[in-house]
Amino acid sequence: MVEKISAENAYVRYMMEKLPDTKKGKEYTIKRGDSLWNLAKTELNKSQPATNAEISKYMLLIAKLNGMETIEEMNNIKAQEVIYLPDTEEVSARSLINSPDKPKELNSAEQSFQDVLNTVLNDKSITIEQSYPSLKNKMYHVYTKRADRVNNFSNKSPVLSFILKQDGNVDNISFEDINGDQNRYGYDYDLTRDGKITTHDYKNEPRGNIGNEDFTKLEAKLKDLAATCKTYSF
Repeated sequence: MVEKISAENAYVRYMMEKLPDTKKGKEYTIKRGDSLWNLAKTELNKSQPATNAEISKYMLLIAKLNGMETIEEMNNIKAQEVIYLPDTEEVSARSLINSPDKPKELNSAEQSFQDVLNTVLNDKSITIEQSYPSLKNKMYHVYTKRADRVNNFSNKSPVLSFILKQDGNVDNISFEDINGDQNRYGYDYDLTRDGKITTHDYKNEPRGNIGNEDFTKLEAKLKDLAATCKTYSF
């Protein structure tokens, strides 16, 4: 059964994921009239006046540390309940919440895209071939001279395929999984212009997302390669 959560709680989870993991520090016994907001404000104001944004972050950090995952749980603290505050023995509470965001953990599809992007941008052995040159929307295949992941005797390995549309935009980018052949009948993933990675089959199941900056870098390089293409395959 799919878990249904409110938009507010979905946002809370998103914000908590961006906060650092921290150890349990001192215990605090909830008093009548306490709220996590006021507790966070009191703790931060011990050093200097806190902004509302800082208070909100520190409140969520306290909630995260104590396993409170929803707004309802945060609003339902009771007198005499014991919670923990973040351990600030080595760093201040303010430095915890204002530290840079944790880098996103990439899944296999997203890692595969980053490998493809790095290869296309930096591999000097890249070659490109155009398929079906009579089509209005031109299709291209990009290769590198590293050993093929499946057929080790081959001196070129497919990196990706793409279509250059009549309007000048790159679309229908397809590429392999970095960890091996997931789809024996073709590429493993497709990438859309809005940055969504899906499986390269009739299901088109979502597998990840990339940023607009990465897509722009890849598109610009693929356009450059297409402009220099002199090799055709059928």
